[in-house]
Amino acid sequence: MDARKKNPKGLKRKLPDDTSQKAFDLLSKMLIMKPEDRITVNEALEHPYLADLHAQMGVEPSCSEVFDSDFEERMKYTYNAQRLKELMYQEVQEYKFFLENKNHQNLGTTTEMDITDASMNA
Repeated sequence: MDARKKNPKGLKRKLPDDTSQKAFDLLSKMLIMKPEDRITVNEALEHPYLADLHAQMGVEPSCSEVFDSDFEERMKYTYNAQRLKELMYQEVQEYKFFLENKNHQNLGTTTEMDITDASMNA
């Protein structure tokens, strides 16, 4: 069986029950792990699920350069699945920390706008 026709394992169970067959078909073709087996951008844009979007767009923009996905090939020799999970977890934790500190700083910080408003009202 052609790898592009295989649905990612368990995808149907993870989607809402009312997911259209066209949406499921497009997602299953986009979520193939091997880039050479995955649907191309142009094929995805021509998929029936996006037909209404195309009708609204008129002329479809295109990219003149081919995207370099060599990093995917290099990454699989650099990191194993466990290390990638660890790095992703670390990234999420750092982002959470950033958001918490950003929110914390915004709660108690006097801004230039506050100072300007105070001096104008004095």
